[in-house]
Amino acid sequence: MDYSTRPWPCAEIFSSSRFFHGHCFPHCDIRYNKAMTDLKLICVDMDGTFLNHDMTYNRERFERLRAIMKQRGIQFAVASGNQYEQLKSFFANPDELIYIAENGTLIIDRTETIFVAELDPKTIQTIYDTVMPITSSFCVSTPHMAYAFENDPNLDSIAPYYHRLTLVNDLSSIHGPVNKLSVILDEHLAPDLIHTLNQRMNGKALAVYSGFKCIDIMTTGNHKGHGVELICRRYGIRPDQVMAFGDNDNDAEMLAYAGYSYAMATASPKAKAVAKYLAPANVEDGVNTILEQHLLALTD
Repeated sequence: MDYSTRPWPCAEIFSSSRFFHGHCFPHCDIRYNKAMTDLKLICVDMDGTFLNHDMTYNRERFERLRAIMKQRGIQFAVASGNQYEQLKSFFANPDELIYIAENGTLIIDRTETIFVAELDPKTIQTIYDTVMPITSSFCVSTPHMAYAFENDPNLDSIAPYYHRLTLVNDLSSIHGPVNKLSVILDEHLAPDLIHTLNQRMNGKALAVYSGFKCIDIMTTGNHKGHGVELICRRYGIRPDQVMAFGDNDNDAEMLAYAGYSYAMATASPKAKAVAKYLAPANVEDGVNTILEQHLLALTD
């Protein structure tokens, strides 16, 4: 099926449905109204959203769309739980982009760091005391470096997401303010650990499931949605001028904030519940398909 010419659905309308590639979507034609033509900011999650399962994407198609964004003065932000250095590696001319990295705890506008959230030492100790009896597989992020244990059994799966990674023998070797901790844990164990962490941290920090067996822990209120809001305030952009794409629970605040928000076909129930629209799956190049619809309409 050619998605590039097909209108996609509005998540607020559930009275009728159509099936595409085995997925059931509520159907609603997209109207290119004043707000749509006034698009100023596009924000995309990476894993499970923009990237295929092999961490690739259609670069040629995206670069054509980027040219339209530049021509129309539309900014592009990468909003991911991943490390800034890793995110930069995916793009040509990476210093032209905005990065809402580490789930919004590190925000870099082109090359300028404009926001860093820090977990306080007491909360960090609470996290260690809660997590370490269950697993030693976790990664500690600082603005310039990530740290993991040398004997971490999941190092092979961690390394692709952290291009600046130092292996340590003990926690005392970690230096710098900690902006995020990520725990690698089997999916069936994650809900209980998230519940326990959020109880013990007493509102000082929040644990969320980010997919791919990963629990991310950040200071409360510092998430992707907060990062998008900071960028909007910086540039005088309204929520109805923002388009966002995501697939998991850690995208929920961003999807709720954006006037035009898309959950991917394979998104978590929480992401779908707050998104206004649905997009084809990442393996169907869903983000570029939707962007192509909107951006090409602006050039007509």
